[in-house]
Amino acid sequence: MKIWILLMCVLVGAGGVGAQVKPVWQAEVNRLFEEAQRYHLGIERPADIKKAYQLYLDVIQMAPEHVDAYYNLAALCFDQKRYDLAENYYRKVLKVQPTDGDALNNLGTVYELQGKPQFARRLYQKAMEVDSSVAMAYYNYARLLSVDKKNKEAAVMLKKALALEPENALFVKQHAKLEGELGKLSNSTVGVVAGGFMVILAAYAVLSRKRKV
Repeated sequence: MKIWILLMCVLVGAGGVGAQVKPVWQAEVNRLFEEAQRYHLGIERPADIKKAYQLYLDVIQMAPEHVDAYYNLAALCFDQKRYDLAENYYRKVLKVQPTDGDALNNLGTVYELQGKPQFARRLYQKAMEVDSSVAMAYYNYARLLSVDKKNKEAAVMLKKALALEPENALFVKQHAKLEGELGKLSNSTVGVVAGGFMVILAAYAVLSRKRKV
């Protein structure tokens, strides 16, 4: 995994079940999804990716619009660098929720890792358009601007990312670097940098429907 990719995952409940699920199946769908997460994360048992993957598939067989299951399937595939499958599952999310900013951002990252930055750029832009709260989309778009030597524009995007997540050390570091290159490292930026790196960073080992990559 490349160093500039940040994966942060947080577990969610089984809220993404499509309306077409038969009521008598709802409890079983929830049970399967929770079981899949336990195997996925190694909760109360050893982690078993294969079992988790199959259980998520069982969930979507019963509930074809279960967004959270698609997210976690995509996460499993992303972690294994099976980007073609991760792409497929993020597209499944977008079929159900076309304006899901997190899925658009994540799909952009998948395209970027597949060597398709032009498609990634469009998806990051669309993610920002449909959901201005997706901080990672601003960061990812800023990175591509920086690669193109558009540092001023990149710094603007990073400021937006920092406004949403001011203590995100990744954003802070990249923003300070760009501001330094532009010769505009302001006192406020220095303060944000100092504050950001004073934060105790926990190692997150949980998955989220709003997975940010």
